[in-house]
Amino acid sequence: ADLKLLENLSLNFSGSYNTWLGKNENYFTKYYPLLGKTGQAYVGSWNTKNYILEPSIRYRVSVADNHRINAIAGYSYNEGVNTSMSITNANFDTDKFGVHNIGAGNDLIEGQADINTNKSSNKLIAFYGRVSYNFMDKYLASASVRHEGSSRFGANNKWGTFPALSLGWRVKE
Repeated sequence: ADLKLLENLSLNFSGSYNTWLGKNENYFTKYYPLLGKTGQAYVGSWNTKNYILEPSIRYRVSVADNHRINAIAGYSYNEGVNTSMSITNANFDTDKFGVHNIGAGNDLIEGQADINTNKSSNKLIAFYGRVSYNFMDKYLASASVRHEGSSRFGANNKWGTFPALSLGWRVKE
């Protein structure tokens, strides 16, 4: 969403919510080459969710059609959550049920089955700003800085500052 506050000043808000769901099922019969077991079943699923919120404010101005300045400042919030589970069992008395009777495999009774669940999450928060200058569509300059905090950064370095500077020249102009 864009909201024009003044002639050269606007407020922008963007956001998204994404989710991915997945499921795997495999059954290898006792006739599967090199299995060495009488049937093996695997069932796994995962769910990934991601939330992004990004409000910003933008200022644009042109002076005498030769000079254009564009400035933006904003905030970014990104959160992700992942969950998964998997079960592997083997040595079934029959291949009749495939993955739909996974608890019937003898590996579970013998303590050889593999059952896992997992949940992880991450967050990223950022404050950013950028100023761009354009002279006659020929000479370009841009400076930006982004100050980020992330749960993925090291324990003693949860925040980092990332500056950038660029210069450009459109040769054909």
